[in-house]
Amino acid sequence: MSVKRWILVGVLALGALGYTAVPRGALSDGYYVLVATAMLGAAVLALHAHRPRRIGIWIVLLAGMALRLAGDIAWSILGSVLHVEPFPSVADFLYLASYPPMIVGLSMMVRARRPGHDRAATLDAAIIAVGAAILAGVFIIAPTIADTTQGLFARSISTAYPVADLTLLAVLARLWTTSGLVLRSYCYLGLGMLLLFAGDIGYDAFYMTVGSEPTGPWFDLAYLLGYLCVAAAVLDASMRSMTEPGSGAEESFTRGRLAVLTIASMLAPTALVVEGLRGQPLHWQIIGPGAILLSALVLGRLSGLLQQTQQQAAQLKELARIDGLTGIPNRRSWDYELRRAMDEARTDGTTLCVAMLDLDNFKAFNDTYGHPAGDALLQETTTAWRSVLPDDAFLARYGGEEFAVLLRGRTLPRSYAELNVLRGATPLQQAFSGGLALWDGDEDLAALVSRADAQLYEAKRGGRARILPVAVPGNLTERSL
Repeated sequence: MSVKRWILVGVLALGALGYTAVPRGALSDGYYVLVATAMLGAAVLALHAHRPRRIGIWIVLLAGMALRLAGDIAWSILGSVLHVEPFPSVADFLYLASYPPMIVGLSMMVRARRPGHDRAATLDAAIIAVGAAILAGVFIIAPTIADTTQGLFARSISTAYPVADLTLLAVLARLWTTSGLVLRSYCYLGLGMLLLFAGDIGYDAFYMTVGSEPTGPWFDLAYLLGYLCVAAAVLDASMRSMTEPGSGAEESFTRGRLAVLTIASMLAPTALVVEGLRGQPLHWQIIGPGAILLSALVLGRLSGLLQQTQQQAAQLKELARIDGLTGIPNRRSWDYELRRAMDEARTDGTTLCVAMLDLDNFKAFNDTYGHPAGDALLQETTTAWRSVLPDDAFLARYGGEEFAVLLRGRTLPRSYAELNVLRGATPLQQAFSGGLALWDGDEDLAALVSRADAQLYEAKRGGRARILPVAVPGNLTERSL
């Protein structure tokens, strides 16, 4: 936000705070309307200046705020100018008409930020909304319906307000659970909507508790600050990103989020305790189904978290066994697979051959062409080798430029022939040396790998670019291969 816009927000904020010093009556009503109109006008001008790509979302949202302002104007005229009881009146129709555009605008913003369905975020929003609905139902909606001092029409209007506010809260909670929203505009908008919601619910709670409308400026001040925050949200340049797709990553389950969900899930028993302390008949028709629904939502959320944890554990387990550079099994996977193959060969009486392969002069290649080229060589080598090795061969990166190959059910000559094919497949005309060992059926994993590794280094010392077998059965010598 530019300096000029910060100054404008500061001036509007001072105007809102100044409302508390104006005497109650026609003067304060006019002052309220003037300040609220200035805030909404600043938001409209800022929207025209910023021109976000999805400007329609902001237009719908501000249209709802304009209807709310129209309700404020009607309320002031009826009460202060015409001296007519403003409830129920046309002002209430304008107030209630403001909710659908605001709810639709916020919903469109959620949809724009995160296309598709986000089960976790939806459940979190539902938990918050249901918890708040239980409190509102017990302490505001049910008493309003039972209030016989008002006519049916007046009670219907009074009931419509908390229902609309709860719907707005549900959408606002869904916006809060949308990933990637760390923008200033989002913070201002969320705070503004919460202030409007808090003002309405506080007003209703005061009326239900005291039995009369509040006469002080504080609830009206909450509304004015709500207008101010919405205006600040549009004035900030980050508002352009509010209606653009987010990162796509799921929102992390932070401590703050956990705290909010914990409080929301405890609202049902809290309502039950308060009802009991007041010594009044329990609204079990509200608390009972609400608690059941809350429990189901919380269980659904826990189920999702458990499933996510299991998937992440499986992914971590898989990553722990895969070499990050080449994408083939790493040494941990090699040890596991070789041990399993030895157990199977011991049981079945089949043969097992192990080869250790090492790219020749790899350090010189890195020094000449750079480490990125060396990494590319390792990747291309594994891809090429896997394409020519038999399907049942197991290739792993043992470490650095050294690889290991496991061949089951083969004689040493056949294993040698299959490995020899790798010479022509190695990219960039690079060569490798190798050691090949036939398992004797008794030695352990370390001893078998050690014999193959010893032959590898013997091949290196003997001139490189060759494979040396060891423990050749029958009359076939390693030199004849």
